[in-house]
Amino acid sequence: MSKLCKNCKDNCCIHENGGTFITLHESLRIAKALKISVDDVCEFIQDKDLKTENDYLHYYNMFITIQNKIIPLSYKKYTLVLKHNGKKCKFLGEKGCTISKLRPAYCHIYPFWFKEDKNGISIYPMKYNSKEEETCLIYKKYFNNKNYTKIISEINETPKSLLKIISKFIEEVKIFQTYAPELYKGIPPSVVCKEYKIEKSL
Repeated sequence: MSKLCKNCKDNCCIHENGGTFITLHESLRIAKALKISVDDVCEFIQDKDLKTENDYLHYYNMFITIQNKIIPLSYKKYTLVLKHNGKKCKFLGEKGCTISKLRPAYCHIYPFWFKEDKNGISIYPMKYNSKEEETCLIYKKYFNNKNYTKIISEINETPKSLLKIISKFIEEVKIFQTYAPELYKGIPPSVVCKEYKIEKSL
């Protein structure tokens, strides 16, 4: 996590309509480390920005592309997110993220996104077209810098470690789409974890 994030206005951690996507695998890892219930870590909620089931296509960080196949991070306008305290992430403290090392891949990857094709995983920046519009303090500092390695080091990662996080994330998102219908039925995340034996696959 970048030191710059501590001076941020919490753009990444405040969501009026949606939330920070998380997989059940990540939720369980956080729950085990903090010795709390999975149900205290995540919730399956409707993303108010998604007016139709296909609206996720308007947001490039709401789906992943794998070998030209699109896999959404939502299911019927709902998605699994870190729990909120009002509009803020439950794990956002006065000094920033309180679960920095445990935070989901979705948080680790930011301010980048990615896609996978026959040549492997390509990482690309998520930033505005102009420095004036940009809200991310990392991109404000490195706006005209084309050296992604330097920007990646700013978030305390390396290209290799980031690719490792993304590879695991891809596999867990694939599994998310298999258990999302159960969450949609209103089954608590903790119960779904047991049904799908998520703990055994950690």
